[in-house]
Amino acid sequence: MTAISRRVLTPTVGKTDLAHERVKRMVAILTRSGATARALKVVMGDGVGNIEVLGRYPDFATGSKAAVAIAADPDSIALLAEREKIQSSILQGPYVYRDVFGEVSRQPVMLFPEYQISRQNLKHAIELMPEVKAAMHARYWSLCGCARICSCNGPFWCVLLL
Repeated sequence: MTAISRRVLTPTVGKTDLAHERVKRMVAILTRSGATARALKVVMGDGVGNIEVLGRYPDFATGSKAAVAIAADPDSIALLAEREKIQSSILQGPYVYRDVFGEVSRQPVMLFPEYQISRQNLKHAIELMPEVKAAMHARYWSLCGCARICSCNGPFWCVLLL
């Protein structure tokens, strides 16, 4: 079961370039920790202008070990210290998800709709995913279903930054 971490950064007006530079460094730190990492910019919907940093791990054991490694990483410590001195964005997360269907897309544009359903209905929702995928045009869309472990709400569109 894939573990996904998501950090949401809202750039401070006048500090967006600094926020982008720091995001690139954070992606490098996540990658060094063993994540498949990427940064996205929200271009439509809830959180427009935000930067999303996603890290994907093959399982929760690997993700947990990575969290410990990130906390001890000298570059991560330096990045947090810089953030304390000169804030370039408001940071939320990491939020945590697990995959339940399909693969995370490497497409440059992605739609992230979020739906709230009770845990008792999650199995039935997952059973519908193959039908939903079959209805989509495979050339342009892929489908990945994730369940929140710890996150916020709201659908949004992202465009690949890095």
